[in-house]
Amino acid sequence: IFETTTPGGSLTDHIIYKVPTTSGKLPPECRPIVPDADDPLGFRGGCLTMGRWDELNKFCRDLGCSVVFDLNLAGGLKSKPEDPFWRGGEWDYKNVEAFLQYTRAQEYDILGFELGNEIDIAHGVGARVPTNTMARAFRKLHAMVASLWPSKESRPLIIGPDSSVFDMEWYLEFAVELGKDLHMIDVFTYHIYSLGPGSPLLNPNMTDHMLNATKLSTLHVTTDNVQLYVNTLRNGGQNKDFQLWC
Repeated sequence: IFETTTPGGSLTDHIIYKVPTTSGKLPPECRPIVPDADDPLGFRGGCLTMGRWDELNKFCRDLGCSVVFDLNLAGGLKSKPEDPFWRGGEWDYKNVEAFLQYTRAQEYDILGFELGNEIDIAHGVGARVPTNTMARAFRKLHAMVASLWPSKESRPLIIGPDSSVFDMEWYLEFAVELGKDLHMIDVFTYHIYSLGPGSPLLNPNMTDHMLNATKLSTLHVTTDNVQLYVNTLRNGGQNKDFQLWC
């Protein structure tokens, strides 16, 4: 039985939310996801209507599960024509803010919000966002969530940064960028691909890896580094019991 559902994934940073903006403007144009060879992930477009969002929350409520939702970060940043992966500048958060306001008005019970999917500057897959830009965006997300959910008891968790690997050096850099605001992150996350890509076209040896105890045992190196990272944060004077999900 699954207790949590996490809509998002690879195309998180393509998705816009069809909800009126806080300025009263019309909602962004809702375009379907279509293949695009020029995009780093091979697609463009993508839109979540509030009707679909309502259906998802009803579905989860009926099943008794919790929702963790991955919000679009890279889509609100500027790009460079000469570098299709780079995203930076000041985050245009208005569409995300309108989505959060709608979610709060509907009184949906959200376990947590993630921000961006595998877009850190060191190992980004669909985009690469400078660490200081990402830290500023998480501060803004925390401010919006805290304003809309004043009570800590009912406030959704702030979850991230959802890197494609656990790179100790980059995660420490991210913590340094957050500085005294490190406590704003409730749950640190990274993605484990211990067997490699899930597609047999990209990973023809996946079955062999599943049956290879030596291959699977290498995971302990990552888990040891993760434990060291959490201990480093705790010993650094942060009065908080950090969680780390993978």
